[in-house]
Amino acid sequence: MEDKIQAVLRLTPDEHERIVTAAQARVKQVSGYEIIAPQKEEVLERTRERSQPRKHFPFLRGLQQVYEPPKDQSLAGEAGLLSVVIPFFNMGDYLEDALKPFESLNDVPFEIIVLDDGSHDQHSLDLLKNLHEQYRFRLERTQNQGLAATRNSGATLARGEFLAFLDADDSMDPHLYRQALRILHKYENVSYVGCWVEYFGNAQSYWPTWTPEPPYALVHNPINTGALVYRRADFLRYGLNDPGFEYIMEDYDSLLSLLENGYCGVVIPEPYFKYRIRDDSMFHITTDSIKIWTYQKLARKHHALYTAYAEDIMGLTNCNGPGYMYDNPTLWYPSIVYSLGAGPSSVGRSPDDDLVRASSRTLFYFYVRSILLKPYTKLQGKLPWLKKFLRKARILLIGN
Repeated sequence: MEDKIQAVLRLTPDEHERIVTAAQARVKQVSGYEIIAPQKEEVLERTRERSQPRKHFPFLRGLQQVYEPPKDQSLAGEAGLLSVVIPFFNMGDYLEDALKPFESLNDVPFEIIVLDDGSHDQHSLDLLKNLHEQYRFRLERTQNQGLAATRNSGATLARGEFLAFLDADDSMDPHLYRQALRILHKYENVSYVGCWVEYFGNAQSYWPTWTPEPPYALVHNPINTGALVYRRADFLRYGLNDPGFEYIMEDYDSLLSLLENGYCGVVIPEPYFKYRIRDDSMFHITTDSIKIWTYQKLARKHHALYTAYAEDIMGLTNCNGPGYMYDNPTLWYPSIVYSLGAGPSSVGRSPDDDLVRASSRTLFYFYVRSILLKPYTKLQGKLPWLKKFLRKARILLIGN
C-alpha cells in the first residue's frame, strides 16, 4: 500500500493526465449509454414479463396439502359482499366504537351482523337498542352459547362471499377491508388476510403481526386471529371455532385447522386493527394453568401438524429463547414506538430506526418485576388491589 501511494505521489502532471484520460475512456467503454441502455431495456423487459398478474401468492413453506377451492357452491355467498360479524355480550359501552368506522366505508359492499349472545345487562341492552336505530346493521339473537359458537352462528347467518369478525369492544380502520378484498380478489391461494395491531385502552403499543406459516405459527400465534378477513367458504369448511376451547385460543385453533388443510393467509403491515386492552378481558383473567391446558389441547388436536414440524419447533424455541412472547399484550413489556408518517393509512409506516431503546429505569423495573413475577401471579387472585397498585407503580416509573 505504501509503495503504491509513493508511486502515485511521484507521478508527473503529464503522467497523471494520461491516467485520467485512460480511466475516462475505460468508464465510457464499460458503462457508456450505448452500452448500458440495451442492458437496461433487457432487464426492464424481463421485469415486465415477471410482473404480469400472478394468481398465487408465493408462500415460503410448502404444506403437504394443496389448496383446492371448495366445490360446494352453496357456501360461496353473494359475490363481492363482505359480511362483518360482531359477537355481542353485555358490551353496550363499547359497541359504538366498533360501528362508527363503517360510516366511511362507502366503496366496499358490506353487511354488519351484531349477534347478541344472550346479553342480560339491561344497560347494555338499552344501548344496543339505541345503536340499532342509529347505525345500519342486522341484529340477531341467540341463547348464551359462548364466543366460539357465536362466531360460528354468525358465519352461518352471513350472506357474503367474504367474512370478517370484530369483537364488540374493538375497532377497525376501514382500510383493512379495502386492502384485504383486493388481495383476496388477486390471489386464489390466499384464504384470509390480517394486519398489524394497535393497542388502546389500558395499554398503548403496537403488535407487528406477520404471515402465519409453520413452524413459528405452531409455537406462538403470529397473527391477530380474532379479526381476519376470510373467504367465507374456506372458513366454513375448515376454520369454524371449536367450542371445546371454552376459555381462550379458539381463534388460534381455527388458524391451525386452516393451515393443516393447506389454507394460508397473509398480513398487511399496517396497524389497521385497534385492540382494546381491558383489565377484565377474558385473556387477562385467564390463569397460567388454563393456558398450559389449552396449548396441550392444541397439540393433541393438531398432532400430525406438530409432529411434522417437531424438529423445527425445538430449534426455534431453543435458539430464539423466550422472545417470541414479546408481542403478548397481557404482559408488561416495553412498548414499541410506531412512527406517525405519511402513507396509505392514517398512521403511515414505521422504519426500523423508529424503535427506541429502553431506558435504564425501564430495564430496572422489568428486572425487579421478573423476580417478583411468580409470587405476584399467586397473590393477584387473593389481593385484587395488588394489580392496580403495581400498574400505578409502573406508570410512575416508566409511564404507559
